Amino acid sequence: MGKKENLKSFAGYPLIYNYDTIGVLAMFSEKKLNLLDFEILGIF
Repeated sequence: MGKKENLKSFAGYPLIYNYDTIGVLAMFSEKKLNLLDFEILGIF
């Protein structure tokens, strides 16, 4: 994975409810992610 899809970055953010991890919000990108991109991901 990566070359064919031209992926440059991956970010994963845990989804926590009542101190339990219930999933992960994942994002793949064709551009290199910067710090602001990660902060925005954390909002969701």
